[in-house]
Amino acid sequence: MPHNLRCHLAFTTLHAPVAAGAVQSMLAVDVAPYCLISSLLGVVAQRLVRQLCLRCQIIHDISDVPQAFEGIQALLEENREHVFYGPGSCHKCDGSGYRERRGIFEIMIVTRDIS
Repeated sequence: MPHNLRCHLAFTTLHAPVAAGAVQSMLAVDVAPYCLISSLLGVVAQRLVRQLCLRCQIIHDISDVPQAFEGIQALLEENREHVFYGPGSCHKCDGSGYRERRGIFEIMIVTRDIS
C-alpha cells in the first residue's frame, strides 16, 4: 500500500436490510475495498419490533382456518397449541394494541473467509 494512503477505524451507522448488506452500503459510498477488508471487524444490524400489549392481546387459533397458514404449518411443533397473538385495544396501550418496542439483532463477525 502506498505510504500516502491510510485506513481509519470508524464506527458508523448506515442503513442496510441485513448485516451483510452493510459491506455493499459502504462500498456504495466509495469506501476503498482494501480499507474495508483490512479494518472491518464486524457488523451489528438492528430491527425494532412492536411488542403486543399483554393486557389486551387477542389469541387467534389457526386450526380454525388452516388453509390461511399452509406456508407455516411445517414450522409448527407437533402436539403444541397452534395459536398466534394479535393486537387488541385497551386504555393502557391507548387503543393501539402495542406497548413498547424490542430490539432484534443480527451480528456478523468478519472472519478471514468473509474478508
